[in-house]
Amino acid sequence: MKIVHVIPSINYGGLQKFTIDLSNTLHEIGLEVYLIVLDQDQEETMKSFCSEGIKLIFIKRSSAKIDFGLFGALYNTVFEIQPDVVHTHGISLFYSIKLIILGRMKFIHTVHNLAHKEAGRIRIFIHSVLFNYFNVQPISISDEVDESFRKCYPRVEVIKIYNGLAQPVKTPSFELAYRTIEKFKQTKDTSVFLNVGRVDVQKNQKLLVSSYLKLREKYENICLVIIGDLGKNNHFFEEIKEHNGTNNIHFIGVVKNVYDYLLCSDIFCLSSKYEGLPISLLEALAAGKVCACTPAGGISSVLGNKMGYVSQNFSVYSYYKTLECALNNIDNISANKVIDFFNKNYTMDVCCREYIRIYNGE
Repeated sequence: MKIVHVIPSINYGGLQKFTIDLSNTLHEIGLEVYLIVLDQDQEETMKSFCSEGIKLIFIKRSSAKIDFGLFGALYNTVFEIQPDVVHTHGISLFYSIKLIILGRMKFIHTVHNLAHKEAGRIRIFIHSVLFNYFNVQPISISDEVDESFRKCYPRVEVIKIYNGLAQPVKTPSFELAYRTIEKFKQTKDTSVFLNVGRVDVQKNQKLLVSSYLKLREKYENICLVIIGDLGKNNHFFEEIKEHNGTNNIHFIGVVKNVYDYLLCSDIFCLSSKYEGLPISLLEALAAGKVCACTPAGGISSVLGNKMGYVSQNFSVYSYYKTLECALNNIDNISANKVIDFFNKNYTMDVCCREYIRIYNGE
């Protein structure tokens, strides 16, 4: 079977990591996999994450809000491959319109976020037409995403497949991660909070920083490390960058070995305004970490199984209390129990089997 995945950009976030993990797993079991990236920056970075047998194709995308040339470029590229299944992610569904109408192929689209956040009104209308009249099969990734999709597209049958993650492993760069975290500690007993995600409005690090500062008024021996893309001309980061290096808060940008940093931390924290089912959360579970998060998207469903702590709402006070609860109960959640929960529910092997069933039309 020949599978084409299409992702909108090369910026290495949850959507990209999920797609690469799924592509690698499909390739390992003998499927022919193509990964088309609607971007041409940092090609070598993307190649370093993909299995050698995956065929990577980069299509240059202009900086315009809508790149009209991309519709034809994507059509020509995929039509030449003649795959059995085209699997789109993010805005790549929109750029697949010509291909869907004329290509006569099987199309799957994974909804990685709450449906009303993934697309604006015009794209929701276009998606609705594609789902209803051109047999594009949508996949939701959590209970909350599933519910939001059904509200946006009430006439469309959606299939739910929980996100999966390839089992992360300690890398040769672990010692560097260890030394970096140790450098931030005031003492050997300093509790390290780790946040993973691009610094922007959705990930809402402003709430995290404010809540952490309130927590630090009461607990001095703590540290906050934020891993993620700071972006170019990022106005959101401009609002909080003054805290970098103060009160033991550290923005360290993008790293390839997030799992190493998780292993060196104590509490994983996610302060997002909305989410689908965050890959970073699954990575924290795989590391056996205590999690303290906001009730965004699929987070509540996962941590509601007594695997961590979720704030009642998105206020500073509520999230501060959640961070405090996690800090005071680090030893009350067994790391082995958390890892077992991940292994039973969220490995890529489990997820991949479900996608193959959909690819085969079962």
